[in-house]
Amino acid sequence: MSPTGNYTVGRDSVIVLCKGGRLPSWHDLTQAERDAYRQEHVDLMLDVGREHGLMNLEGFRLVTAQGPWQHYWVMEFPTLGGAEAWIEAEMRPPSGAHGFYEYELARWHWREGLASWPSR
Repeated sequence: MSPTGNYTVGRDSVIVLCKGGRLPSWHDLTQAERDAYRQEHVDLMLDVGREHGLMNLEGFRLVTAQGPWQHYWVMEFPTLGGAEAWIEAEMRPPSGAHGFYEYELARWHWREGLASWPSR
């Protein structure tokens, strides 16, 4: 179930499915550089989310990294423009220059039918 539990809003929304990881160059940075890049990145993504009406955000860390892949993210936006802005910002330097990314765009499928299923 969505963290908001809201299955009626966003029927036509755009879902961004992201598989991500870090390039070896990330580990060449000092801890202070990584911390600063992370904070800059979080601030940027919060701004993009607010500007484009981020509706849902879920993140998952793989139990065991698969090659460079460490995380899966699911983001929901009301428009394709919001999804595109998120993807562009995600790859923006300095933080984005040190990552692996794969993106897919999706739409909800049978959302109403699944809403009545138990969430636990």
